[in-house]
Amino acid sequence: MFGSEECGIYEIQLLDGESVNKDLIAGWLKELEGLHPKSLFQSPEYFDFLVATERPGDLGVALVTAAKSEEVCGVIPIRQSPHALKLSVGKHVFGAVTFNAIRLLGSLPNMPPHPQLFDDLAQLLMQIYPDAEVLCLESVPVDSWLWRHITTSKKIRKNFYVYLPHGPRRWYSIGLPTSFKQYLERFSAKQRYNLSRQVRRLQDYGEGLLNLHRIASAEQVKGFVAGMQALANQQERTAILRPDQYVALAQRGLLLSFVLVCGVLPCAIAFATHHGSVLQVHTLFYDRSVWHLSPGTAIQYLIVQNVIETGGTSRIEFGYGPGTASTISGSDATAKGQILLMRKSAGNIAKKVLYDTFCAIVYDAKGLHARLKTARLRISQFLANR
Repeated sequence: MFGSEECGIYEIQLLDGESVNKDLIAGWLKELEGLHPKSLFQSPEYFDFLVATERPGDLGVALVTAAKSEEVCGVIPIRQSPHALKLSVGKHVFGAVTFNAIRLLGSLPNMPPHPQLFDDLAQLLMQIYPDAEVLCLESVPVDSWLWRHITTSKKIRKNFYVYLPHGPRRWYSIGLPTSFKQYLERFSAKQRYNLSRQVRRLQDYGEGLLNLHRIASAEQVKGFVAGMQALANQQERTAILRPDQYVALAQRGLLLSFVLVCGVLPCAIAFATHHGSVLQVHTLFYDRSVWHLSPGTAIQYLIVQNVIETGGTSRIEFGYGPGTASTISGSDATAKGQILLMRKSAGNIAKKVLYDTFCAIVYDAKGLHARLKTARLRISQFLANR
């Protein structure tokens, strides 16, 4: 039992993935209707997907109830899995710093916004999972109560190392109008011309054939996986999902991905999910041999057109990695950040120092490269003007 006079008295109960089903979660969430944020990752369908495709023992739900009334006040799905901070430069990955993590799915938990209640939840999870090194919140809004609490709380810092490996970052999304014509009105005439020109150039390259295929059913997954194999390497594919997991998403009505075919071959592919009225684009790959024809811009532009004209989608989330979302969106950008609450240990300090040192070296190397490039340009201009 946890709480105070300020936030009330609550009980937190941790239920394992084997004892919770989607109908139970749906019933709890119905009690919270309209009180808390909604997210794909907090939905009963997504939890059911995880139970079907991952180890149920790695899953759980923290159920928050009011002590007196026993009313459900919070439903927080959690998942135990490795969390990797990649040691990479561009698309080249040299390794990773990996933590055994407890993830709060959806990041901003479905619970009363009381700091002490969150503190109690964090402490409880780290007690129940003694092997966990960090509590991971993937994308916490910077303007949320949780961000303010975690980044300012003395109690949190007493119990954890608070680590923001990337700091606040732009999170890209598009609020969609009811017609594609209204969407185009967001842009100047020049911008509209450039966007349509990029699509037209790619179509010309395909000898008049440029088709966007929606991938939503289990039967369509085979073609999607074939496109992934053509455009993404093994390491990139492994970092996303297994083929059977795409099928499982489709069976639960959560898959809505896209393949752009230029001529007879895929030139771009977007792995995306759909929940409620929100399409979330998780990953984008394209044929690097046609990068000069802007396949990334083309597929995102055509996805916007497709979902507006098909209906049922009010927002597209592109996340931290916008691709060309800022170009094709007229873009709504908010700030979010990944937060790791690290158990205080020498091992975690060593991992943090390793990752920070690598990032600093890469940052300095990029700065040196930029300065050398500028110097070469100035020398060339000087010699040309002699």
